[in-house]
Amino acid sequence: TTTLDNLAEIHLRLADIAARGGTSASSEDEHLERALELSRRSESLNPFNREVHVRLVTLLRRLGHLDEAEGSRERLRQLSDLN
Repeated sequence: TTTLDNLAEIHLRLADIAARGGTSASSEDEHLERALELSRRSESLNPFNREVHVRLVTLLRRLGHLDEAEGSRERLRQLSDLN
């Protein structure tokens, strides 16, 4: 079964490959944006999934959305406090 998380990870890896492979920056950005979209959808379905929040922090930082990344980092801290 393919999940939103699987698809997000695939796009994140494709962005990494694009960044290293010398392809256009737009290709990297497209994969990062798609991974972000999928991760946000996954978060809306399961807001308690820590892995999604870790991925969101990573993606948001790479895309330069630092305020949003900090918000996701704070939600991750709150989830950690629940345990």
